[in-house]
Amino acid sequence: MGRHRLLPTACQCFSRGVKLVTALLVLNPLKVGAERLPFRNYAVGDGLVHSRVTVVYQDRRGYLWFGTLEGLSRFDGYRFVNYGTADGLAYPSINTIREDSRGRLWVGTNGGGVARLLDDPEGILQQPGTAGASRTRFVSYKVGGSAASNRVNAILFDRTGTLWCATDHGFYRWTTPASVVSKFELVLPHRETANTMAGCVDARGHLWFAYFDGLLEIVEGRVTRHAPPRPYVPTDTLLHNIGGIIEDRYGRLLVAYSDGVYAFLRRTSRGDLGRWSQLSVKLSPSQRVFALEQDPTGPLWIGTNKGVIKFEEGRQRTYAAIEGLAMPYVLALRRDRDGNVWIGTAGGVSKLPGETIVSFTRSDGLPDQDVVLITEARDGRIYASTRLGGIVEMINGRTELIRGSNRPPFDSAQYLLAQDGREAWWIATTAGLFRFPGPRLQLQRGQNVRVTPEVSVLHGSEFPNDDGRVIFSVHRDAGGDLWAGVGDHVYRWTAEQKWQPVLHVESGASDLLRDRSGGLWFSSSKPEIGRWANGRSTVLEASAGLPEIQSRALFQDSRGWLWIGLRTKGVSVTKNPAAQMPTFINYSTRDGLASDAVWAISEDEGGRVYLGTGRGLDQLDPTTKRIRHLTTADGLAGDVINKLMRDRHGYIWVATTGGLSRVDPRALRSPSRPPSVYLTQVAVAGQELAIPTTGSRHLRPTVFQSWQNNLRIEYVGLDFRSERTLRYQYKLEGLDKEWSAAMDQRSLNYARLAPGSYQLLVRAVTEDGLFSNEPAAFNFRILAPIWQHWWFVALMTCAVTCTVLFVHHLRVRQLLAVEGIRRQIATDLHDDVGAGLSQIAILSEVAQRKDKQEAAPLLSESATLARALRESMGDIVWAVDPGRDRLSDLVQRMKQAAFNALQSNGLRVEFSAPGPTEQARIPLLPDRKRHLLLIFKEAVTNVARHAQASHVRASLTLNGHALQLTLEDDGRGFDPVSRNHGQGLDSMRRRAAAINGRLLVDSAPGRGTRIQLDVPLR
Repeated sequence: MGRHRLLPTACQCFSRGVKLVTALLVLNPLKVGAERLPFRNYAVGDGLVHSRVTVVYQDRRGYLWFGTLEGLSRFDGYRFVNYGTADGLAYPSINTIREDSRGRLWVGTNGGGVARLLDDPEGILQQPGTAGASRTRFVSYKVGGSAASNRVNAILFDRTGTLWCATDHGFYRWTTPASVVSKFELVLPHRETANTMAGCVDARGHLWFAYFDGLLEIVEGRVTRHAPPRPYVPTDTLLHNIGGIIEDRYGRLLVAYSDGVYAFLRRTSRGDLGRWSQLSVKLSPSQRVFALEQDPTGPLWIGTNKGVIKFEEGRQRTYAAIEGLAMPYVLALRRDRDGNVWIGTAGGVSKLPGETIVSFTRSDGLPDQDVVLITEARDGRIYASTRLGGIVEMINGRTELIRGSNRPPFDSAQYLLAQDGREAWWIATTAGLFRFPGPRLQLQRGQNVRVTPEVSVLHGSEFPNDDGRVIFSVHRDAGGDLWAGVGDHVYRWTAEQKWQPVLHVESGASDLLRDRSGGLWFSSSKPEIGRWANGRSTVLEASAGLPEIQSRALFQDSRGWLWIGLRTKGVSVTKNPAAQMPTFINYSTRDGLASDAVWAISEDEGGRVYLGTGRGLDQLDPTTKRIRHLTTADGLAGDVINKLMRDRHGYIWVATTGGLSRVDPRALRSPSRPPSVYLTQVAVAGQELAIPTTGSRHLRPTVFQSWQNNLRIEYVGLDFRSERTLRYQYKLEGLDKEWSAAMDQRSLNYARLAPGSYQLLVRAVTEDGLFSNEPAAFNFRILAPIWQHWWFVALMTCAVTCTVLFVHHLRVRQLLAVEGIRRQIATDLHDDVGAGLSQIAILSEVAQRKDKQEAAPLLSESATLARALRESMGDIVWAVDPGRDRLSDLVQRMKQAAFNALQSNGLRVEFSAPGPTEQARIPLLPDRKRHLLLIFKEAVTNVARHAQASHVRASLTLNGHALQLTLEDDGRGFDPVSRNHGQGLDSMRRRAAAINGRLLVDSAPGRGTRIQLDVPLR
């Protein structure tokens, strides 16, 4: 019973529990959240071939390579290029990546031996053991005959170029890497195991392999074994997985075993094989180490299954998912040459550019992500005021809510002020101005301060500020005095604990600043920017250096310069704010600012000015005029910036609408390395040139044909510090005289380039103004088209000349032919027609003197002669008719003459000629067709008068470029040699000679006659 009386009831337990929790909340306000680092995470959705990243490597060109369970990914800062079994890898899972002395990339797979990247555009190699030659990106080599021997954990190259590799079966070497036939030699076998191994080369060139049985040291081919930190236990295989081996800045070998990091002190004397010691890295009972990387600046990075540890001088800090890491299960680490740490995890790869920017958002404990003000207490505490969620204190990377600040009227506080000279806190809210005793900010004991032009007194916290005046601004000057813009007056808090009116501002002072000379600067919504000094105020007027008089922020830097953040015109600065009429210099988007609306201004210890805008944070160096942009892409919590402040440690605190950020200007000052730039793709007339897989800095000179004058070039700059702000310039020598403007596009297109020699130059430029040490170059020449070659021009000139001469010759020939036909016609008219008409006239006169019976024969002869003259005139008219210059017209005329002269006299006539189409296409000169017709008519007339034939065959045939006329009869014939055949045959020969023809007469008495005429058509 007594024992039961000592036990509290359930209600009592609950009541006591509530009281305890309440007391704890009162004594220890809620501490939540953690700082968020600017991790940049990449996964399959970003192009990575697989999210489980087992190895990270940077080659000498600067590309990053990620080995995964399903292939290899290459990253240039913009995109991933992936490789798998289709590209020549014998096995997709990658364990290690290494370069040899010639810069060739090698990978060790988890079942396919080793593979080498074929980064040669001309190389088409045949993979050993396969049939046929196919173009692949990798060639693979088997290490041994067993499956364990082809699970390669680490690859190293010694000074002679020999390849050494650690496999699950043992250690192998290959003295002739990349030969056609692989000849790996087993150097040291061990029990087959699935434990991971690692390797490194120290500063002396010694090769070191760490495995479950200790260390293997290789010096000039000699192998020395060193014992492990503790004996190998076969049942405890997990503890003997090797996460990595490196040489630290002190010359020690650090080996990451699963249960911790061990340092191996190498032998210092003969017989001393070295000794082990364990680093004081603190791991949880279930935490295991899987990766190791040394930062040359000091920290040691340790990858575990619960995040990555930054270890330095005995202090350690763990980054996990809450700080922004893609996944806490870390499998690989690599620090690139730009200072970034790349973390391969089971859920992708994360890039940590350092702790330049640390951010806090709502997910990190902020009650409201819209942070309106940040201030530093006199004792160094940092406080941030949110728009609707209250006030938080920043403690060791965490946020701690100030009790009561999330309740009205403080949940909508607009200004959080530093202490005054008595360390009291002042807070301006929509309910008035409150004052709380310090030194630490608390909202439990304070007063609502009523400010009027007549009286200034302190009231209890329950007494409202009912004067209806709006509090526009409160400012603490360098001496600790407070200045407040309330209503249409500016007040100063005096040593007598009273607010004293000092200045009347009709539209209210929205911002206040007291400079070193004692002048009070103010701005209002009128708009108006003015200065009050020596009891009088001066209002500034707009000028070239001060393009508007609407201010968002006032700031005086360490040099005493006054900066004015303008509403829509950038920022203006005067170097002598105490002058009666200060002159200003203006900076805007024309000078490189991200925005012309400047909301906040601050300065770092180096004198560089920070401008908070609606598009991020701009860092302006007044000396060099260089501007650097920082946005959410660089780790800022938000791009719309409300306030800026520099603390006593030199950090710049940035209050944004997306959270709170802390910028380390010292890290921003780290010198950049000039970026390398490579040509990655060149396509000419739609056809890609063969260039190395990873691009080339110098492509070999190329000659293109005239029609290959459309070029597309792609390029990339490798700078992982500022890949998002990297810009490019190009110049095509032979077309451009100057470099182009800097731009972020990574491709060029040239269309219809003129023939000539060109050199394309491309260089990258960082935001710090550093250019590539050596631009990427491509020399090429476009040949002139064939019609622009001298020999073609000469040939065409000759051809045109010959054509003109030929046409002229034809024209002259035509004219001569016409002239000849004219003379012939004149002769015929004179000889034939004239003589015939004369004869008709004589016969007519004789017939007139005769009687009718005697005159009849004379008249009949005159009629016959007249008909002959009419026919002769018809032949003349037909010969000169230009519409009758075709062979078809000649054929028709010949047929008509043959049938009129022969068939009408009872002879059987056969006439053959080419087809109508062929006749119509052959032209004849006037003299040719007339001579041909007259020769034919003469021959036909002779047959009709003298041959006494019964059958006549006439034919026209084409023989090449000649025309053959044949006339055969079965008459009595004659002797062609005899002189008694009259003038007809001689006339025919003369006409044939006139047209360059050849007349053949084959006849004999009693066997008929055959006449053949061959006439060229040209």
